Amino acid sequence: CPAHLAIQMRDGRDVQDVLMESVHLMVRGSLSGTILELGRMGMPLVALETFLWQQDYAHLWPDEGTLLSTIQVLAEASMEERARKLMIIMSNTISMDSNNSNPILSRFEALIRGLVFSRRLHEALYVKEEVESHGFTLTQNSYAGLILLASRLNREHVVKSLIKEMGGFPELNLGLEQVTSVMAACRKARMYEVVPSLFMWWKSAGFLPNTIMFEITVTSLSSMGKHRDALAMYWEMEEIGCCLDLLVYKAFFTACLELHDSTKALKLFSRMEDSQ
Repeated sequence: CPAHLAIQMRDGRDVQDVLMESVHLMVRGSLSGTILELGRMGMPLVALETFLWQQDYAHLWPDEGTLLSTIQVLAEASMEERARKLMIIMSNTISMDSNNSNPILSRFEALIRGLVFSRRLHEALYVKEEVESHGFTLTQNSYAGLILLASRLNREHVVKSLIKEMGGFPELNLGLEQVTSVMAACRKARMYEVVPSLFMWWKSAGFLPNTIMFEITVTSLSSMGKHRDALAMYWEMEEIGCCLDLLVYKAFFTACLELHDSTKALKLFSRMEDSQ
């Protein structure tokens, strides 16, 4: 168990003693989770020691997963220089991960994940430029991480720039939470026109939107003055059985007010009372 090993190290036991007790049970990739756990516990140097220890065992090394975890943990702890040195030292190490077609990009993205975690947007954007100088393009997951951080730091111009770049991807390859968060970032940056596009992008990929997605889309449509389009989404929500919360009802009532449509407002109020 990754957490169990990390807890023993946190409690003061010798790192090598802890690892030696379980080495016969380990397979390639086993220590990736332990390294991440050590990072969460604020023990990046112990994580690095764990990574270095495994290199003496042929059944554990080389392993791309533990390398990526270590780079990420060091960057999270504001030890970017050490992370970069590790990347240089391991530059000739061949990835054993058959699913990783581009280990160089993966290592840069691990560095970005760590920098995003530590809220170092400027440094993360610099790494993005490095990636592009090597002729690579960040994955959508990395773009999403950068967008969310820029939004939290109120760097609106960065959000807008990243969103425009992300629009160049032909297909959506993000999870529900990421898409919802990116939509919220677009609304915060007043890029209202992007929100319905992301909403349709998500649906066209064959996924059902959640309540938060609907609320963000309805309020964005209203902000663009498209109140009828906003109201039309009510019926779509009912059709798929999506639960309406107070924020969504508030958005619909606002649309009714702007359209001076008291009849629809009363119907919505009645349905809201029935659902309580």
